[in-house]
Formats: sequence, structure tokens, C-alpha cells
Amino acid sequence: MATLSDRWLVRAGEHEVNRPYGTVVLATVGMVLGLGLAACAQDASRTAGARASHNVREPVPPTLSPADGTESEAIATYRAMWADAEAAARTADPKHPRLDNHAEQKALWLLQYMMEHARKAGVTIEGTVVVDPMVVKSGKDKVELRDCIDGSKWVQVKPGGSSGGSSDGLSGGRRRAEARVVRAAADKWKVSDLYLEDVGTCIK
Repeated sequence: MATLSDRWLVRAGEHEVNRPYGTVVLATVGMVLGLGLAACAQDASRTAGARASHNVREPVPPTLSPADGTESEAIATYRAMWADAEAAARTADPKHPRLDNHAEQKALWLLQYMMEHARKAGVTIEGTVVVDPMVVKSGKDKVELRDCIDGSKWVQVKPGGSSGGSSDGLSGGRRRAEARVVRAAADKWKVSDLYLEDVGTCIK
């Protein structure tokens, strides 16, 4: 069975995703409470503690920060882009109306190229692309993602329903993918850059 063809490994532009290799150091701060030496000091401490106990508030559930919301939208957009690609691939239509729903610029061009390549080869593509993106860099209007996509269940189908052959002999292999998701017109998020590496460039 064929997977994402190596001939689709077109780098659409010269964009390079920044990779954060910094180390985050968590500092733990300890608080030492001194014990009073005199009985009167102990009594005063108990009184203060009793008063303070009345002012303790119930814990407030964590809320989604603006950054978390931005990253969630970017990931949802990336996943939706692949769902659009799956829909277009069933007919190998480079002009499928869903292709630009969640992709633009170089990412859209790459998806259209993939559909055009399949159409010229006389095949359609059935199944799904398994994705599991992670955020590597985040900003107010731009989020960069890294993924290890599995195209083994996204297979070429020849006329008559037979599966196409794999051009690389590595069906089931995973590919490293990088994407940039940006806030586009009308406050809508879209994938603007999409890079696919060779089979075997990542291990999940």
C-alpha cells in the first residue's frame, strides 16, 4: 500500500521552524516558621492563626490563559487542515472547496500539489492521516507546531478499487512535519506553512 509519496516532499519556501532547546529550571522556595519561646507568644500565634482561618478562600479552578487558547485554536486548525486534505484526496481534486478552509499560502500550495500529483497518477487517496501535533513556539498571532505524522492508513487507490504500490517500500513509516499556524483575515486561524520530511525521520 502506498503512503505519502516521497515526491510530495516539497519544501514550500525557506521557512525554518525555531526549535526550543532551552532548559527550564524550576526553583523551589521553602518557608521556615519559627516557634515562639514564650507561652504568651504561642498564644498570640494561635489567636492569629484562628483569625486567619476565617479568611481562607476556596481554591479557584484554573482558567484557560490567552496563550493556552491560542495554542488550542492553532492545533484545532492544523487537525482540520488534514481533514480537509483527506476529503479532497478522495477525488484527488486540487481545486476542492475545502482545501483553503484552514490552509493558505505555502501550505495550501503544497496540499494542492499533492492532489494534482495523485490526479496525474490516476489514483485517489482513501483513509486518514494520523496526527499528534505539539507546540514548539507560541505567540499572539502565530503558533509553530511539530508533528510525527503517520500516513500508513492514507493509501492510494487505483481505478477499480485496488491499492496502489508503495514507491518507497516503507509503508507505515512516520514522517516529521512542521507547520506554522497564523491568525489570518477576519480573526480566522490558518496553516500558512507546511513541511513534510522523509519517511523514518521521526519515531512516535
